[in-house]
Amino acid sequence: MERVRTRCGFFNGIDVAAEGSRGGLSLGWNRGQLVNLKSFSKSHIDVEIQEEENPQWRFTGFYGSPEVRNKAETWDQLRQLGGTTGYLGWLEFTWERGRILERNIRERIDRGVATNSWLQNFLNYLLRHLPHSFSDHCPLLIEMEVERKGRISSRFRFESWWVLEETCEEEIRKLWEESSGPYLNHMRYLATRLKAWGKNYSSNTRVKYKELNDEEISEETLAEILEVKLHLNMEMDKEERYWKQCARVNWLQMGDKNTYFFHKSASQRRRINRIRRLQRTDGSVVTNEKEIEEIARKYFANLFESRGVGDVIHILSGVQPCISESMNQELLAPFTKTEIIEALKGMGPTKAAGFNGFPAIFYKKFWHILGRDTSDFCLEVLNNGISLDEINRTMVVLIPKIASPTNLKNFRPISLCTVIYKIITKSVANRLKKVLEVCIDNYQSAFVPGRLITDNVLLAYEVLHSLKNKRSGRKGLMALKLDMSKAYD
Repeated sequence: MERVRTRCGFFNGIDVAAEGSRGGLSLGWNRGQLVNLKSFSKSHIDVEIQEEENPQWRFTGFYGSPEVRNKAETWDQLRQLGGTTGYLGWLEFTWERGRILERNIRERIDRGVATNSWLQNFLNYLLRHLPHSFSDHCPLLIEMEVERKGRISSRFRFESWWVLEETCEEEIRKLWEESSGPYLNHMRYLATRLKAWGKNYSSNTRVKYKELNDEEISEETLAEILEVKLHLNMEMDKEERYWKQCARVNWLQMGDKNTYFFHKSASQRRRINRIRRLQRTDGSVVTNEKEIEEIARKYFANLFESRGVGDVIHILSGVQPCISESMNQELLAPFTKTEIIEALKGMGPTKAAGFNGFPAIFYKKFWHILGRDTSDFCLEVLNNGISLDEINRTMVVLIPKIASPTNLKNFRPISLCTVIYKIITKSVANRLKKVLEVCIDNYQSAFVPGRLITDNVLLAYEVLHSLKNKRSGRKGLMALKLDMSKAYD
């Protein structure tokens, strides 16, 4: 059931495992609710949901037994919910069984039931049936605020699972050969055309599937539906296999073996990191989205603004030269394509991409198509000093340090750079690594191969312990806690 939920785009959820190919329930959500599991069984999931701006409410998802002798249990659950429902825009059928015309059955059995009090609290809700091909039932989607139209990003993103599609490489090769001009023109052209390709590739099969279900039923239609459903499931299996591998790596790093992951965390309160309100310097709170954006923009523009560099000559005069002539020659030598490739190999394939939308896996997978041009561009920057302005653009992402922060001081900014920029800077960093140990003091634990910043935790503890227990001597000791608010990735 976890697979079904993640295919629908919900990465927060509670799953009740299927028994072989039968049964199974899944409840997924993508917003900042607190979802507390009350109970579950093979036929129901019962939760309480708390939103920041709405009263707490209860949601029960249940699956009625198809056997007559067990119908009473299902109806008992419905009577407990009570209430009435208005017209919810039902499909003509939500359940289908039978591959030939004489045995094909279509029924509308997947529905939602709400109490009057719930309907009064959530006036702008919408209940939708999602397209399905992996089950004979329809997933139900509840949208709580239909009128609210959030910003839909039109920015291109290369979906990592596209590399599993056979036609993707052919499309990239064709587009790369079609494009002309400087290297960055190639990348812009590729992004524009791949965006359209990806949209058509992902939607054509689903559109065809929906159109076939809307047609009058016939032997030919059922046969075509079966073929399209098989093709659609094959597409989703490719995506599933890829993301399952990525998710397993991440969960193992977090200390979980990916066994009943969501069941273990079902009782925990989860939030989507969305900024709903911010506090001004005068203490007032704003909730308007445009005002929140303006406050954040001004705050970080001021925080990271350069106010000039003071005279540091007198400081540097006390630093003894430590780089030998041979080291200097190695640092000044022209960069090579081998160094470019090594820099790319050292990157996580699915790490968040920068503004151009291409992750490292794109370059790794299709290096045989665009590797020469990419290397030439990077070497032009490194060896000939062409401008970095166009690729030196970052997307700043705010990571909350505490739960539900309202002050920008409680966010940690991370800048997402393009892979091209990372290749260039990593090539330089790889060279510097060779001499860091010589020019950096032993007390510096970070960024030097063979040293761990975590060692400083033990060192800091011992230092503070010594300060606390000092009882003799005329000279006192002092520890400084430096302001690291301007330090960010």
